[in-house]
Amino acid sequence: MDFRAKYSHYLPQPGEEFDVIVCGGGPAGIGAAVAACEAGAKTLLLEASSIMGGVAGAAMWMPVNRITLNGVAPGGGKRGGVHDRFVDAVQKYGGEAYSVRRHPATDMRGGLQIHPEYLRMAALDLLEDCGCKYRLFSPAVGVKMEGAAVRGVVVSTKDGTETFYAKRTIDCTGDGDVAAYAGVPMQKGRESDGIYLPPALLFTLSNVDIDRFYGFKLGRPDEYQAIIDLAAEQGYQVCRWYDFDETSLPGVVNVNNGGLPGWETLDMTRPEDRTIAERMGVQAAVDFANFARKLKMPGMEDCHLVRAGYQAAVRDTRRIAGEYLITHEDALNAPEFEDIVSRRYGFIDAVGYYQAEMVSGHAYPYRCLLPLHVEGLLVAGRCASATHLGFASGRGMGECMGMGQAAGVAAALSIEQGVMPREVDVPRVQAFLRNMGVKI
Repeated sequence: MDFRAKYSHYLPQPGEEFDVIVCGGGPAGIGAAVAACEAGAKTLLLEASSIMGGVAGAAMWMPVNRITLNGVAPGGGKRGGVHDRFVDAVQKYGGEAYSVRRHPATDMRGGLQIHPEYLRMAALDLLEDCGCKYRLFSPAVGVKMEGAAVRGVVVSTKDGTETFYAKRTIDCTGDGDVAAYAGVPMQKGRESDGIYLPPALLFTLSNVDIDRFYGFKLGRPDEYQAIIDLAAEQGYQVCRWYDFDETSLPGVVNVNNGGLPGWETLDMTRPEDRTIAERMGVQAAVDFANFARKLKMPGMEDCHLVRAGYQAAVRDTRRIAGEYLITHEDALNAPEFEDIVSRRYGFIDAVGYYQAEMVSGHAYPYRCLLPLHVEGLLVAGRCASATHLGFASGRGMGECMGMGQAAGVAAALSIEQGVMPREVDVPRVQAFLRNMGVKI
């Protein structure tokens, strides 16, 4: 097989220009890139790491929550648009590729537990099927501006930097890297004290008797907590909480967690803090497997640590200041917005210090994707415009994909209309999304 000929078709060529560049290949970036292609834009997706999928790919079997409406909206069912295309791309690989949350110890969040390698495959399949070009190992390290408008993205390579040009750019980096380089006003952390939602290094255990373990954790929660407390007393690195998700493989459990005490002070845009998180996170993963065996946690007596995710899952760093800041009050009161382009489902989850119910399915306005002062740029995902608790309200991966999807359509239609994204005809964006099957 001439593999270069087969795959080079999907790679950008030197000097090639695009309608839309999407930076970041997580759920928001996948949503943006696929939607922009469907709206007729020649699109390039640039990903900094070696994989597509963002946290879902980095964190092993991290549940891709709210990818459907099952358990999160009356009647459940599909979300339409890119969400459905992504689910179909995963499910075509069969039962080993995914599982639906089904054990009584897990809740229904409209999610799939996706095998990380099948997730990578599904994301690439989806991009290739819609004609999107892409490249890995291409972190954004700068922008090219024409006046107040972003016209190009500078990426780092082993040979130096390289610039890609486009009429519109969508920042789905999670950390708001492109927006920051372009001079967009940014926010970080909680307004009162600057703390963050803590990161977490997820890990996977094998040889787990899942039914016995869940029966113990659910049926005897005090005894479960006593083992955790004893492990901490004996000097093991113990996370503030653990959440155990079945995977698509028998006897294999993925372990989410609340990070270690004090991690809410880590700024994950700083390499020093990221290094600390990785070092301590690996220690916590190794320690859990060791103390679960030593202290004979029921169902975990013979467990093995398969591996930790390839990097810590970052929950919270920068957010842009946009034309509208979605707030905690919006999640509680659920106002309708004329410029609605998505809906956010779930609950308010400021990991470690605040959880509350919200109006699941509240409206998400287009203005949150529009940064102040800078043109030609849209921002989607966790770095979109929100207050700290506004961001924590319905922050699941399905919500990020919905934001990205809206940004992709708006970017493409703004080019077609000959206007900047700030002046795009929002009712036309809404109509296009509805035609994709999106339930807005």
